[in-house]
Amino acid sequence: MAAVLVAGLGVARAATESPSTQKMAISVNPIGIAFGIYNAKFVMKLDDKSAINASAFYWSIVDTDWWTASAFGVGAAYDFFFSPTALNGWYAGPAVSVMFVSITDKEAEPVYSTVNYYGYTYQTVTGYTAKDYSYVWFSIGGEIGYRWVLGGGFVVDLTGGLSYVIGSSPSSENTSAAAFNYTGISFGSLIGGSIGYAF
Repeated sequence: MAAVLVAGLGVARAATESPSTQKMAISVNPIGIAFGIYNAKFVMKLDDKSAINASAFYWSIVDTDWWTASAFGVGAAYDFFFSPTALNGWYAGPAVSVMFVSITDKEAEPVYSTVNYYGYTYQTVTGYTAKDYSYVWFSIGGEIGYRWVLGGGFVVDLTGGLSYVIGSSPSSENTSAAAFNYTGISFGSLIGGSIGYAF
């Protein structure tokens, strides 16, 4: 069993370190789908040491009786490869992205009605009006990752990174919406993993 495992690891390592004939790769994040995150990535080789990639995602953040939130974003990065041939192995480089967040507060403003009860007049809440909020997040930073291009073109891609996020939002005291008003360092925006196909 140990011999089989060692042999398998050797084949996988050779597959990732051998010169790659693939020029492009596409991949998706299967784990994110379980959490309502749909993410796709396209990579194109420039030469033996570099590649560019573009990505897009949609995230259904939350949908409750009180509010809904969703996000759509696109990004791009330049990858410098430390391995002999691009698309395989370790890589790092700068990355930029923009994300658009949409929030609907279903109970933003109460609707009052005047009630007269035995000569006493008072107001009661009979409903609520919704209010929409829009946010834009810009980020610039760097990413580092490792990509395996295995036999048959199967791809496994793991990435991590650090970015500085600049968020813009409307002036609001709504706590649900204010949670998305953020400017600062972000670790999570560049962390991910995907599987796909190289060709």
